[in-house]
Amino acid sequence: MTMTKNKSQLFKQFIEWVEKNIDNGNLSINQSDSFLHVVNEGLLVLPVILTDFLNNHADSCHINNEESLKSIIMSSIFSLTSHKSLVWKYDVVSNRLYNSFQVEGLLIRDFDSILTLQKTMPMRNEYLFLEVRR
Repeated sequence: MTMTKNKSQLFKQFIEWVEKNIDNGNLSINQSDSFLHVVNEGLLVLPVILTDFLNNHADSCHINNEESLKSIIMSSIFSLTSHKSLVWKYDVVSNRLYNSFQVEGLLIRDFDSILTLQKTMPMRNEYLFLEVRR
């Protein structure tokens, strides 16, 4: 198997893994402990999901984890910010929190056309707002 074909297969396996784990409830969405969040701009994917996937699948693809991570991240599925960065920053806003903080992740803009799910995706996470640069 060529390296390009291997990377393409790895990306396909990643998408299928996300779909399966959303549908069976292993990946929650929009919860305080979730690694996936629906935001105005699309689906925010926290990087820990990529690590979790690679820990379970990289051996079968015969690529080292660092190279595998780069190949998934550099796929055209993830959108760039207006500052040409892959990392999207969201402020977490809640009346229960005394200290504000941020979450960072990768963004899939048109996730409905990429993910084939049995479950209906929840509405936008009402606690996450795109960082406003000053």
